[in-house]
Amino acid sequence: MDEITAEIKEIENAAEAIDEILNKSGREILQLAFSYIKNKQIAEDLTLEIFVKCYKSLHTYSGNQSFGPGSGELLPITARII
Repeated sequence: MDEITAEIKEIENAAEAIDEILNKSGREILQLAFSYIKNKQIAEDLTLEIFVKCYKSLHTYSGNQSFGPGSGELLPITARII
């Protein structure tokens, strides 16, 4: 596998990971943000900001963490941002 193909595969894997996180945790994060803010638009903006931060930090993901409802991995990030 050449360098360009490996880089494309890495980008595809990152996109899949973000999709999985959004699908599994989006509602949970939005609900937590709304419980603090009590404003739907701001809670949605904060939820998006959390996922952008996750995306930017994806290179540090070791694959050992679990994401999704009940995992608690994104909740501390949400609390720090709020």
